[in-house]
Amino acid sequence: MSDLTGKFSVLEAELTEQAETAETTRGNIYALLGAMADTIEAMNNNNAVNTRLLLNAINQSSACSTCPTGPIIGTPPIDTSTPESDEFCQRVQAFLTFIALCCTYADGVGDLSAAFTTGFVTAVVDEIRGTMDDPGIPDPSWLDTLVLAADGVNFVINRAILGGSTHETFDPVRFDIQNAMFVSGSPEAAQQAYYDGIDAAEGLGASRPLLKGFAYGDVVNYFLDPSTEPNLTSFDGDVCAPPGCVDFLSQAVTLSCGGSSGIIVWDTPFVGINDNGASCTAPLGVWTNTTLNGYTITPTADVRFFSSAGGHVDINAGTSYVVDFETNHAAIVYLSGELPFTATLCPTPS
Repeated sequence: MSDLTGKFSVLEAELTEQAETAETTRGNIYALLGAMADTIEAMNNNNAVNTRLLLNAINQSSACSTCPTGPIIGTPPIDTSTPESDEFCQRVQAFLTFIALCCTYADGVGDLSAAFTTGFVTAVVDEIRGTMDDPGIPDPSWLDTLVLAADGVNFVINRAILGGSTHETFDPVRFDIQNAMFVSGSPEAAQQAYYDGIDAAEGLGASRPLLKGFAYGDVVNYFLDPSTEPNLTSFDGDVCAPPGCVDFLSQAVTLSCGGSSGIIVWDTPFVGINDNGASCTAPLGVWTNTTLNGYTITPTADVRFFSSAGGHVDINAGTSYVVDFETNHAAIVYLSGELPFTATLCPTPS
């Protein structure tokens, strides 16, 4: 027995030494990876700076280049109070539509690996004025244009090597950014909320500086300053909610198992499905298997909340119901009141 004890002691010492060696090796690997990431970031920053210098030289020497038409230095976002309202919700949507259209043009250039020049930036803003039927959208300043063009070149190069797109970075966080901007309180704070949302987004790293560049100060002020008059006719003023809350509008849906009713149709961040797991189907995603556990449901009409795990609960208009169980095939169906109705889902405070 004493021999076994001694052998186990030796084995323990050897394993301890091996574990310490492995831990040291892992630490060296992590340090090396961190240094590599820092080097790549520095290279990207250097490339962006060099690109700006090259673009500036090209613009000075090219007779065919379209010059930026904005002021030399743009106007930073102002600190005017922007209380939550239907109009400000429309303004936020208009601004984010402008960003989305910029993404479409940027990704198009990326698909072709074409030149992202200052002239292209100016032309894009001009075309977006027509698309949004809003001739007042301001050009970026000369400096903003140079930065956008440089970040655009860096984006095109990285996209060609790594794949990805500005839409793949922006679209998944657009809803959260909209709600954060809505409660921000000023154009200046709204721009920062937009920046924070882009920083939190996943996707191609080179798309983030470009997405931030699209939100130049003059365009932020144009869409979000209450004293301006952008074209807001295409935007709905009641779709914004505090961060984390989601508004869903009912639609008239006919079910295969019989009957037609006003039912919530699920959208981001919930995934709608077309069947209830029990032979009943619908043409739209009126059920969801994304759990509603931990959410509070507040409808504008009397509704019935169904879940195959938990049965059903009737919720009166204007009252809130806290879901405290894991749901499956969940649906919210109209009982009485005004149609269409809205159901607001918010994370329940812990």
